[in-house]
Amino acid sequence: MARRDAERIAREKKLQDILADFYHAQSEVQRIRREADASIAPFDTAMRDAVRALDALDEGRAGIAELTGLSLAGVREYLADTGPSPIPAASVADPLAAQKRPRHVEPVSDDAPAESAGSVR
Repeated sequence: MARRDAERIAREKKLQDILADFYHAQSEVQRIRREADASIAPFDTAMRDAVRALDALDEGRAGIAELTGLSLAGVREYLADTGPSPIPAASVADPLAAQKRPRHVEPVSDDAPAESAGSVR
């Protein structure tokens, strides 16, 4: 009888230790996720605004998905988001274009003369 009690007590102690580890890990995961959510929020908002700006430029949802790499469901989710109105399309596109433009390439303004008759802007 004493042996069974000792086994039961040892099992309960192991169970308590395992659950203590579990709950500690769970609280750390929740804390890290909260911090990560707060860190990504401005970037997620910028992505949503860019998708909504593309939509405002009459880009189709499939086109937005292809351009951004988002799934159609992701595009629909951003478009259905009821957050604040998107920033104007030009203010989204210009900084993004500047970031992707190679440093040695100058932007072409709308009033610059075309170099040749066949050039496309």
